[in-house]
Amino acid sequence: MSRYTNDLPLNKPVDFVQFMMNDYLSKNGFSTAEWKGQPVYRAGDPMLEGYKFMTWSYINGVLHVEAWLKGLFGGEMGLTGFVGCLQKKPFKQSLEQLYTCLLYTSDAADDLIGV
Repeated sequence: MSRYTNDLPLNKPVDFVQFMMNDYLSKNGFSTAEWKGQPVYRAGDPMLEGYKFMTWSYINGVLHVEAWLKGLFGGEMGLTGFVGCLQKKPFKQSLEQLYTCLLYTSDAADDLIGV
């Protein structure tokens, strides 16, 4: 298993993080699915670009994200390395944009409410 993982300290309200994550998942075509018996989010077309998978949790103010692609032989493929780079790069960039939005938007929200 070679998943891309990231732990992002946010220390923001749970409902804010849930809203942002649900918005990201919806806008990027993710739906709930199952991967090896575990609930995950899945997007993509198996014939064109392959499936993208991710899971997330928000515990004690830290957003934990795991993301991967379905490999050629059914295994997990992380978001680094040369193999599958045409699919990996945009997926990883979209996650990095999500992190930027979470950090920037949450700071702007704090300014508005005076935290």
